[in-house]
Formats: sequence, C-alpha cells, structure tokens
Amino acid sequence: MLYEFEPKSMPVTAKMVGIDLGLKSLFITDIGEKVDNPRQTKRYENKLAYLQRQLAKKKKAVKTAKRYVRK
Repeated sequence: MLYEFEPKSMPVTAKMVGIDLGLKSLFITDIGEKVDNPRQTKRYENKLAYLQRQLAKKKKAVKTAKRYVRK
C-alpha cells in the first residue's frame, strides 16, 4: 500500500513538556503524571510455563515417523 501526503508544519509555541521514560512506569511527565507500563507478558506467564513444561516432556520424532506427518 502506498500513500502520498503533504506534511503540515505544526505551530511553534513556547510550551514544553519533559518526559522521563522508565521500566516501572512507561513515562512520567514534568507535572508528575504517571502512565503505567503495560506488562503484556505477565498475563501469559503461567500458560507459557505450563506449555514449556509440556514441550520439555515430549520425545523427538523418529526420522521414519516424519514421513507420515501431514503437511
């Protein structure tokens, strides 16, 4: 997909905002507003650990058995 556009320049103002990026909080502004860091992996930690244990218990396939696996 290709899209062409003309960029518009933003008006210059004297206002400034300071932003501090971090690990615990995604960012903190200069006025003290905090936005929490969305920890996406926390939601799936237990499921991932379970699936990794199941995968570790599986045996590797034999070369002759690979012929019968549907693709």
